[in-house]
Amino acid sequence: FSQEGWHYAVSDAGDTLRDTASAKPELGYKGVVFNEMKGVYSQPDSLIHRHMSSALFSDPDHIYNHDSGGDPARIPDLKYDDFVAFHERYYRPSRARFFFFGDDPEEERLHLIESTLADLAEAHPSRCNPLPKVDVPYRPLGTPGDRLVVPYPSSEANVGAGAPAEGDHYVMRGWVINDEPLSTEDSIALGITNDLLVGNTSSSLYRDLMDSKLGTAFIGGGLSDELKQATFSVGLKGVLPENTSKVEAVVDASLQRVVEEGFPPEAIAASVNSTEFSLKEFNTGGIPRGLALMLAVNPSWLYHGDPFGQLDFKRAMRSIRSRLDAGEPIFTNMVKKYLCENACSGYVELKPDADLEARMADDERKQLDAARDRMSQDELQEIIETQKELLDHQGSPDPPHIVEMIPRLELADLEPLISVVPRVVNATGVSKVDGGGHGATTLLTHELAETNGIVYVNVALDLGSMDLSSLAWLPLFTGALTQAGTDTMDEAALTFKIGTDTGGIGATVMFSPVRDSKDPAAWSPSELTTRLVISGKSTNEKIGKLFELLGDVLVGVNISNRERLTEMVHRRREDAHSYLLSSGHSVAGTRLGSKLSKVGWLSEQMGGIAAYDTVGKIDINSDSG
Repeated sequence: FSQEGWHYAVSDAGDTLRDTASAKPELGYKGVVFNEMKGVYSQPDSLIHRHMSSALFSDPDHIYNHDSGGDPARIPDLKYDDFVAFHERYYRPSRARFFFFGDDPEEERLHLIESTLADLAEAHPSRCNPLPKVDVPYRPLGTPGDRLVVPYPSSEANVGAGAPAEGDHYVMRGWVINDEPLSTEDSIALGITNDLLVGNTSSSLYRDLMDSKLGTAFIGGGLSDELKQATFSVGLKGVLPENTSKVEAVVDASLQRVVEEGFPPEAIAASVNSTEFSLKEFNTGGIPRGLALMLAVNPSWLYHGDPFGQLDFKRAMRSIRSRLDAGEPIFTNMVKKYLCENACSGYVELKPDADLEARMADDERKQLDAARDRMSQDELQEIIETQKELLDHQGSPDPPHIVEMIPRLELADLEPLISVVPRVVNATGVSKVDGGGHGATTLLTHELAETNGIVYVNVALDLGSMDLSSLAWLPLFTGALTQAGTDTMDEAALTFKIGTDTGGIGATVMFSPVRDSKDPAAWSPSELTTRLVISGKSTNEKIGKLFELLGDVLVGVNISNRERLTEMVHRRREDAHSYLLSSGHSVAGTRLGSKLSKVGWLSEQMGGIAAYDTVGKIDINSDSG
């Protein structure tokens, strides 16, 4: 608890305290969660979501009114005995869910559960008594939420001599969506509605907010359906103080226009196809498939719904398509019901305060000094002893009987043979770029048995001759390939075409070291492979359309779309700033890695401090940048 939660710490503690009252040392707070939440509460991008939850669930007795991570100002109020009592009350078999995935024997699964619960019953019999079901109450939709204006800490470097700077306000509007369980069909339809509103840079509400020029970046994320009651939140950051009320008006006007005019048919076709493709593919990325399935069913299962009903998406999609074919304006009706005619909305504005951080630090110091002054010399000495014990514990390996409790794979659990992926290599002639031959194009084909009828395509282009001073521009270029339109389609038409005919198209840059020619067991310190990779996927019957679109974005990208590129620069700056605040350890790691290898240096130029500096210096009002 002291390590993960919080504890008092004495600065520069020696072995003992001197015997004079004036020798009482300065106290501080330490703890993993305490430090993490301090970081979270210093970031306005995180703060506004925390305050939106409080605004929507305005009853202080409702659990969603509070931050599950803990307010750092209140974390020191948590006592160890209260923590243990909470754990014993709520972490018990009667409240557990057991999830298995795979082809292991069912009897072995039941044996694992039985042995685990038997051990718990022997060690803590009181925790195995069932308790009355405790459920999160529904927040009624008939009453509005709160309207909050909250200061956030901002340095004087950003806001000037103690005065709020222009363009540093955050504005967000939100709604609670439901006060009864949503069916699988309604959940999927809400997801499609969300995609139509804010799912991409051509979506209607996203576009109206960005075209308003009232802020520098979109915030909110739209639909969140992981809790018992789904919410929908949108807004802008980088807003001038005199424009904060205008953001709300833009949101309301955009939603009302959808109710009156509906969504464009091509946008509906693209969003429905993209959703159906995603559900069919169920691409879990780096997450194990079983874990991804568990996370998918949890929103219903944890609140006593049917876990398997959430997986019956094929029936739900058939019903949605049938209703669309019959002319039902499903998604327009959802905007009307869940947003325009929904009184349960909230509003949050964050305004910068250059003095807030100092006031918070002063309040914490007063709290610590008061706690210290109430302590005797013996109590302070106990803090020093406990602190030393904690440091010794952190620096010591766990005893063998503790290590043995950690599940681990043995060598015998691993497949001894390397999995061989089928591969066919073909040379398809000479590639011509600007009239010059650049060697034969190599086509690698991998025939796999289980892709659910989906074809995946990667086109890799050599960047070995690229000017290294342009590295920081590469992420902007890869984004422009699919967001700036082409010489035959504007950005909206391209987005709809990609959504209708494919499962998505994207671009990234790949840097990979190569084996040392003199020592194949080692990586070359200087040689590497550099590629621009354009990726796409589609069903087998639409593979021709996928390749047509890949060709369009590769050779026809509208790099002169100044308005969209300016928006992308703003978004890149905002994302980089948020990343610096929230992931300083990663930023530092990238910087250190830049001194160790060429790949590390390239990564720093594209996504580290160097890239942040370059993008920050782009003059969006100049034709030369």
